[in-house]
Amino acid sequence: MKKIFIFAMMLFAMASCSTQENLTLEGYVWKLTKMEGIPAEAVQAKPDFFTLQFDADETIASGRSNCNNFFGEYTLNDKGLTFEELAATRKMCPNMEQEAAYMAMFSLVDNYEINGDELTLTGKGKTLATFKMQSKMEPAEEEVVEAAAQESADGEVEAEVAVEEVPAAEEK
Repeated sequence: MKKIFIFAMMLFAMASCSTQENLTLEGYVWKLTKMEGIPAEAVQAKPDFFTLQFDADETIASGRSNCNNFFGEYTLNDKGLTFEELAATRKMCPNMEQEAAYMAMFSLVDNYEINGDELTLTGKGKTLATFKMQSKMEPAEEEVVEAAAQESADGEVEAEVAVEEVPAAEEK
């Protein structure tokens, strides 16, 4: 009887350890945790600083740096992950060099890996940035992504928000 009880407890323990959901890129808000050129204090300054999310229906990536919101198309296939030219709002803020580094990083991405709740973006086999799953995207967040993409495709942008293409980073 003891052996059956111990076996049942072991099965329960193993089942409870393996219930972690397999995360995908899409449907989550990813929060930057580590990237060269961006100090940890800047990343942690506000919960919505240095975020990234993917909308699978529209193949639009969006997020926020430490200053501006951005969005643009991404490609996900058996060869990896790439970002097309990203557009961003044009506010000026302190520490714009951190935003420049963050935005330039996306042009270098050619692949990704998800391990648990951690997303790693890579380029030429080198880790470029690491993110942690912050939350699931809410339907309202998905609508904002779609609205931003529609505005970009139509070329119509609200007067108080200007959109510009983010230049590709030069490879070192």
